Amino acid sequence: MNRLDRRATRRVFGDWKIWCGTLMYIGVVCSSYAGSFFIPTIIREMGYTAERAQVLTIPVYVVATLVSVSVAWVADRIQHRYGFCIAGVVVATVGYAVLLNYRSVTVGVKYFALFLVVSGGYVCQVSGSPLPLIFFLLSSFSPFFLFSFSLSFLSSLSLILLRVKMPRGSFY
Repeated sequence: MNRLDRRATRRVFGDWKIWCGTLMYIGVVCSSYAGSFFIPTIIREMGYTAERAQVLTIPVYVVATLVSVSVAWVADRIQHRYGFCIAGVVVATVGYAVLLNYRSVTVGVKYFALFLVVSGGYVCQVSGSPLPLIFFLLSSFSPFFLFSFSLSFLSSLSLILLRVKMPRGSFY
């Protein structure tokens, strides 16, 4: 199957890996957008002014950058990426769980949860896109046109769905 014809097109649209990968891609990218849009608001709701909330986002992103670069270096050294992606998702999930329990935790714990959410999310991302996740998914597609289609489908559908859900206006 090296030609893209009607049968191949049906096979492409019927492949569960493409649909599952698109949903995983949306989950990782939504986490990134949510962090960018709502971290200043979450910090502001901790009792800080809007200006102070913006300043307090800087350490969160610096730590997340250092963690993601360190994890990328280690993953490259041992030639294993999937486990780091899963670990990042688990760390981010713990951070989200703490934030969901916001009424019974202190301000310091909530602020620490932001570090977990962003650092865990950045482990699966490189420059705003979850490249390790994409490469892991695409490595399971054998014909070249299936590889090409799946990459464009992941990006297009995810961005269309994110654009529909993207918030408008300022939150702080």
